[in-house]
Amino acid sequence: EKKVYILLNKPKDCVTTSEDTQARTTVIDIVKNACSERIYPVGRLDRNTTGVLLLTNDGDLASKLTHPKYDKKKIYHVGLDRDLEREDFEAI
Repeated sequence: EKKVYILLNKPKDCVTTSEDTQARTTVIDIVKNACSERIYPVGRLDRNTTGVLLLTNDGDLASKLTHPKYDKKKIYHVGLDRDLEREDFEAI
C-alpha cells in the first residue's frame, strides 16, 4: 500500500477521531475525498482547538511521532483573549 501523508489545518468544532458516536464532524470527514487509502490522525487536538494535524496510513511514522519512548518534543503556540495575570501564572 502506498504511504499517504495529509497535513490538515484542523478547524474549531471538529473532533480528532475517525468516527464519532455523537455525529460531530471529524477530521476524516474533512479529508474523506483526499485519498482512497484508510488514514488516521497522528496525535490529537481538542475539539475547540485549531492547528496543524498529520493524517497518515504510515504506522511506523505515527508511532515514532507519538510513542513516549521516542521522546519527541512538542511545541504549542497559544493565543489568549486577554493579558495573563499573576494568578494565572501561579495556576499554571
